[in-house]
Amino acid sequence: MAARTPEPAALRRWLIERVAARTGTPAAEIDDGEPFSLYGLDSAGAAAIAGELQELLGRPVDVTALFDSPCVSDLVRALVSPQPAAASAAAGAETPGVPEPVAIVGIACRVPGATDPHAFWRLLLEGRDALGEVPGGRWPEDETDGARASRLGGFLADVAGFDAAFFRIPREEAVRMDPQQRLLLETTWEALEAAGEVPERLRGTPTGVFVGISTNEYGRRQVSGSRQVHALTPTANALSIAANRLSYSYDFRGPSLAVDTACSSSLVATHLALQSLGRGECARAVVCGVNLLLEPEISVALARGGMLAPDGRCRAFAASASGYVRGEGCVAVVLVGCSVACWPRCCTTAGACGALGCAVVVVVAGVVVVVDGVVEVLVSVSVTVTGGP
Repeated sequence: MAARTPEPAALRRWLIERVAARTGTPAAEIDDGEPFSLYGLDSAGAAAIAGELQELLGRPVDVTALFDSPCVSDLVRALVSPQPAAASAAAGAETPGVPEPVAIVGIACRVPGATDPHAFWRLLLEGRDALGEVPGGRWPEDETDGARASRLGGFLADVAGFDAAFFRIPREEAVRMDPQQRLLLETTWEALEAAGEVPERLRGTPTGVFVGISTNEYGRRQVSGSRQVHALTPTANALSIAANRLSYSYDFRGPSLAVDTACSSSLVATHLALQSLGRGECARAVVCGVNLLLEPEISVALARGGMLAPDGRCRAFAASASGYVRGEGCVAVVLVGCSVACWPRCCTTAGACGALGCAVVVVVAGVVVVVDGVVEVLVSVSVTVTGGP
């Protein structure tokens, strides 16, 4: 298929006609500087026009083109004089401040349908479905407003179980602690073990902690009335303490921070960890991401806004897409520089003992963080699609 680029004026007319056909808006009323959403173009229509553009131009057109360039004039400019995206240009570059690739040497997780990485891998290989309704007793039935979509998602079977004595946490404090903090403590221990590390031997070391976390619904339960507030409520539920508790419990002396950039929190936490390793701020980094759906309000709001799939299934960019599905879980990984990870410190044959130099899971060559700036949100009755980090 030979690539061809129509004259800007012809391409402008073609786009206006396609938007008019998809939305039922008279072509004469479409202003090329106004966002597509103003005329009712939804995500399915935008994806369809991207497909038609591909045929017209004889070259690939990304399905997100109408989100990145949210009006006719912007889209014409992008198609006539395409510029490489910042993310693409940086895709092969190392993260600034990282002099060498970084290895993930340990990983642990709690995800719907699996309590460790091996179980999760089996779930994927077997094609099992881990989505379903919110566990009984988690939310009051009458608070979901009868919206079934708000009750569907990927849920952990147990978010209450926790061995407080193992982590030397008093019972009263454990009861007040956000279950997300409990999961972080457990998965961090397991990730360190998977990396061949003995947590006790890391006390006082420059180990950094970077946690992606966005919600503290458990804390909201405790501040709904002054009689329920306890002296431990603030530290047991603050997002910042989610990271600091790990550093305190394991006596890590590197950077310790919580990151909230919504859906990309864990990825941005990884980015910051790589930079910290590259600057020598820490010798190893524990990076975690955690999310629990403990209260129904956010899910109910998203369901009312038509953003949650009524059948509890994601079908990104498919014609049958009807929304997304919320989920919960916790993942922890241990990062070290490859020069450290590839040094078999306790055996002559790499892999013979499973210790740190023998347990490289994957190598991270570099990461990049960008944001789309002003990206038009296309909304229909059933789905909202946005651009983000």
